[in-house]
Amino acid sequence: MDAEIWLSSPLSEMQFNVARLLKGPSGTSRSYAVDTRLPPDGDTRADHVWGSVRLMSTDAGIWVNGSLKATVACTCSRCLEPFSAVVKVVLNETYYPTIDVHTGTSVAPPEDAEPDCAIDDHHQLDITEAVRQGIVVTLPMKPLCRSDCAGLCQKCGANLNFTPCTCPRGSVDPRWGPLLKLAP
Repeated sequence: MDAEIWLSSPLSEMQFNVARLLKGPSGTSRSYAVDTRLPPDGDTRADHVWGSVRLMSTDAGIWVNGSLKATVACTCSRCLEPFSAVVKVVLNETYYPTIDVHTGTSVAPPEDAEPDCAIDDHHQLDITEAVRQGIVVTLPMKPLCRSDCAGLCQKCGANLNFTPCTCPRGSVDPRWGPLLKLAP
């Protein structure tokens, strides 16, 4: 049974009450549109997260499959200017209940389950941390404001994207002199 219903989450747009899915037969699904901000946490600041998430009941819990995009605040690794980048986040996680929805008794998750992939005591599934981790993994190690970023002058610190500097180009730190002798 596959119900393709597009809903907006009544809780936070990153939290879903999955009691009905847990009570239903395996394979029952719900689809949700996401359009929200990610709560600030550490170095990751997503100003806008949007896309779709599909929740499907399985024998073990709830499988989450999502395709989201996020506008993330970054700092250029060459010129140190702030800029926004759009990254794509793909979710493919299984969340496990901590309480049996039929009996109300505690349920132990599988040993290999991630701690962030637990459905809470009130049958709330929260994808916030999965989205945050997806953003962190997707961001480049050294983000650039643009591919041809000129960076900063190594001597005076001027942003070479905006102003040319008058520093002499040929001068080399004398400590590097012995290495220059090795160059052909």
